[in-house]
Amino acid sequence: GLMRGVFLWNSEVGKGAFKMKSFYLENVCGNHIVWGASKVKELRVIHKEGAIRDLGKRVATMLREWSEISSTHEEGAIRAARNFVIAKTKEQVIEKLFENKKLGLTKTDITNAYEWAEVWEKTAKSPPNTAWGFIHGLTRYSQTMPYAEDRDVLDQAAGRYLDMVVALAA
Repeated sequence: GLMRGVFLWNSEVGKGAFKMKSFYLENVCGNHIVWGASKVKELRVIHKEGAIRDLGKRVATMLREWSEISSTHEEGAIRAARNFVIAKTKEQVIEKLFENKKLGLTKTDITNAYEWAEVWEKTAKSPPNTAWGFIHGLTRYSQTMPYAEDRDVLDQAAGRYLDMVVALAA
């Protein structure tokens, strides 16, 4: 399911700022990595010339708007991805996804993501041969990458694939 999330941070040094980021999320791991963030909105107030004076009002407005956001679009996207069967077998799924050059994934990445999807099928509540199961496996697999740029490549591919599936379902 979807959850609402918010990050707040403040820096009091000369170039610092008070920042608030609100969003929907699918999940968050122990390393505070947010998965499936959408409807991200950010407030940034730089500490100069009294800009912080109306901060309370601005934060309250943003929190009110955030609490009233509809999740209908995201729920529909998840439903479409759960219902979208990529192929029947693991081998067919790997081949079909590898043929999709827009994803930019290697066969090794697709295979590993599928295997992670098998491991986490209960959490995803979707089999690995569905778009949602595979996307879930891909984001789980990305967390095994030692470098953020490598994780980002895989997570972006997951987002592109979800967008493709939602567009097909529309």
